[in-house]
Amino acid sequence: MSSDSNAAWAALVSRATLFTEPGIDVGLTPLITIDLTPAHGSVQERVKSLAGSFAVIAGPEPYDAELLEQLPSLCLIARSGVGYDQIDLDAASDLGIHVTTTPGINAQGVAEHTVTLLLHLTHRVAHYHDRVRNGHWRDGDFYTEIQGMTVGVIGYGNIGRATAALFHAFGAR
Repeated sequence: MSSDSNAAWAALVSRATLFTEPGIDVGLTPLITIDLTPAHGSVQERVKSLAGSFAVIAGPEPYDAELLEQLPSLCLIARSGVGYDQIDLDAASDLGIHVTTTPGINAQGVAEHTVTLLLHLTHRVAHYHDRVRNGHWRDGDFYTEIQGMTVGVIGYGNIGRATAALFHAFGAR
């Protein structure tokens, strides 16, 4: 596995151990290995790295019909996120592959990031950072406060509700 922190990796649950030896209780839970495999590359490279897998913990990488058709052991794509947009649901359904997501898992983090970006813009963080670094921190400028602002939130799912709650805590409407 690469130590490059910028590389995209998908966790892979693969290769259930089959208990085929005589005398082994077939009711035992199979052993599971978890491998990390690159989440990028050509279809053939991905097929090679996913071959034999019965389940994949997927990130944002694509799972199209061409890839899925070459993974006959695959039974489950568990998306660690909220969207299905990178997964061909029709092809997965036709092939008997179950697809799941983790709704709400990142709602608070995305909401906090949204508020962070608004604070960055309204408080002109980059501008004041540069001014302080250059020794000009007393210019008399003021920045807009979120308290009293009217903030529009488009969509009111898990992320929208979490974002609205944070803005409300700042005193915004």
